Amino acid sequence: MALGTVADALARTLAVILSASGPLWFRRPVEGVLDFGLPRTSPDIATFTPAVGGRNTAAGVMVLVTSLYASRRLTAVFLATWATGAGLSDTAVCLPGGVGTKRHLVNVAICYAVSILLWVAS
Repeated sequence: MALGTVADALARTLAVILSASGPLWFRRPVEGVLDFGLPRTSPDIATFTPAVGGRNTAAGVMVLVTSLYASRRLTAVFLATWATGAGLSDTAVCLPGGVGTKRHLVNVAICYAVSILLWVAS
């Protein structure tokens, strides 16, 4: 029971962080490139940041909705899948400059850890 409560709280915290980060990518696209971890920025490179914002917001809403209305296992599968797809691809994008690589790997590890907690608690 306690593990499930902690796992739910962690998943919902991730959901809020992801959802809240989305609009920042729309408001500050050029700075968002540096936040993302790419070594250089320009308005041309910054055109992809609204897509990152939309993706993060959608993922946050999905985690929140599944954690409130679906099974913990569904939330766990979504988080693990999202960390594998979005997280590892973001890491690969940052690899040439290496600036945001560690940050993205930490985020992937957090998503996997919460996913495992949700799975075990279900």
